[in-house]
Amino acid sequence: MHFIKKHVLVVIFLFLSIISFSQKVDKDSLRGEFSYLLQYKPNTLNQDNITKEFFSLQVSDTRAFFISENKLKFDSAFSAEFNKKQSVINVSNIPASKSNFLIIQNNQHSQFYEAVGMTLLSYNSPIINNWKLVNETKVINSLVCKKAEVRYKGRDWIAWYSTEILFPMDHINLVIFQD
Repeated sequence: MHFIKKHVLVVIFLFLSIISFSQKVDKDSLRGEFSYLLQYKPNTLNQDNITKEFFSLQVSDTRAFFISENKLKFDSAFSAEFNKKQSVINVSNIPASKSNFLIIQNNQHSQFYEAVGMTLLSYNSPIINNWKLVNETKVINSLVCKKAEVRYKGRDWIAWYSTEILFPMDHINLVIFQD
């Protein structure tokens, strides 16, 4: 009898410990995924050099993720090659990305991640809140877009955004940037 009481107490103690120290998991559902062509001039001294690459924008309830589609493909293909457990990993058929960064954005800041060699660098940047809304519209891919402008880090930026695309995050309705 004493043996049964002891085991019941141990089970109750374990159960209470699990409940007390368990982690709360907040649900964060994917609300939309978009592919877009990012075009930018990496060097302002060479205006003819325009880099182009397709990117993925994934919007959830609380965050947005910006990443190169080739980087996503590379990560998946590399994982598949790695899981084959061969001594040599063949990366010749894996698409390369010109942009080696990931941005995770919420309503307070953007967190930038970039791989440099074997090191992952990261830094925060506040959300740009000083956009000047311009009374100009333009139709882009059947969406009526409005114009916004900002001077940021020495460059003039134009954003075309649509209020027809609704997401939980205020600033994720930007469609096109130009500088």
